[in-house]
Amino acid sequence: MNSTLKNMLFWMVLVVVGVLVWTFSTRFQTRDEAISFSQFMTQVETGQVANVTITGNEITGTSKTNDTFRTHAPTQYEGLANRLIDKGVIVQAKDPTTSPWATLLYSWAPILLLTVAVTLLNPNGLRGATYPFTVWTNYGFDVIENYSILRIEKTVYASYYRLMELTLAALFVSFIVAARRSKRFPLPTFALALLIGGMAWWAVRAEPLLALFSLSAIAINIGPVSVRWPVAMAALGLVILAGLSYNGWRSLRKSAPIGLGLKPGSNLAAELLRDSGLDGPILNNFNIGGYLIYYLFPQHRVFMDSRPEAYSAAFIREKYQMPFENEDQWNQLLDEYKFNVICFARATTAENRFIRRRVADPAWAPVFYDGGIVILVRRTPSNSSFIQAHIIPQALLPSMTQ
Repeated sequence: MNSTLKNMLFWMVLVVVGVLVWTFSTRFQTRDEAISFSQFMTQVETGQVANVTITGNEITGTSKTNDTFRTHAPTQYEGLANRLIDKGVIVQAKDPTTSPWATLLYSWAPILLLTVAVTLLNPNGLRGATYPFTVWTNYGFDVIENYSILRIEKTVYASYYRLMELTLAALFVSFIVAARRSKRFPLPTFALALLIGGMAWWAVRAEPLLALFSLSAIAINIGPVSVRWPVAMAALGLVILAGLSYNGWRSLRKSAPIGLGLKPGSNLAAELLRDSGLDGPILNNFNIGGYLIYYLFPQHRVFMDSRPEAYSAAFIREKYQMPFENEDQWNQLLDEYKFNVICFARATTAENRFIRRRVADPAWAPVFYDGGIVILVRRTPSNSSFIQAHIIPQALLPSMTQ
């Protein structure tokens, strides 16, 4: 699906979500059961009404069984308040309100104005405020945040978004619970769940939105549960234990250290480049640009960082992607930029193949590899002493040469 269609669908989703939120808020405000005035008076006479609020001709109230209702009194009906009081009904009177639209605008105006003000407080003004709506722009290559769950698990991270799948399942199971426990199915909330769930399934960048929405929707659908305190604590403990076990199992599978802060040795590649005295330019790939900027700027400038929006699609395609796939175009790029150092983080298949070709290329010498980052230096007379001190033999680089 191209980026233009994605952006159009994104705007359509925003409009639909806005309409559904309005519908939901309106229905939420008018969930009282509508009854006729005759029914209301019958309930008053039989002592079923606990309290009422009279606003003009509109009457809202609560029965002694905690059911809410609303009705309208005839314009010429007199003595209603006295009759209600005689029957033991608690009566409260209010002045007639303005239209629902005016009430909604009045209550939402401060929030909307504050949101607009905060949104526009950015260096790029309106352009910066509308920038999030261009998240599906075609930058010249696919951005992983725009992958669907199925695509990302098939091509990049198998089972990485399993928790997101479980959240979607729990969200829609909660609507089955809601349908069984309530006479009225929460259709607006369900429509929002379809939209937000679809966005999250379609593009994993919507994961935070799905998480925030699911917490509220599941809690509303399940409703209050009457359980004893020890049982509730035990259930909560099981949920926490399941989460810890799931994440711990994933960490053990990756043999990843558990702790706070950076992994030990994560800055070794940057320190080598910073202290080596090697000249640039440095050719780096997309994933490691920010890392190099953090450690090496302004001593060295990167070829490309992790902001695809900062580069044209033509640059990304012609100066980044194609040279990694075609040796003739790589030689043209090398003649143009005169790279002295290559620093890559293992990433796409094309980039990994490019690095393997450079490792086998007698014009380049591998001088650093930690399993994730590789540094190669061009074989020139000025680099010979550094290469001699740091070169890594081919036999020690099986994962890069095979």
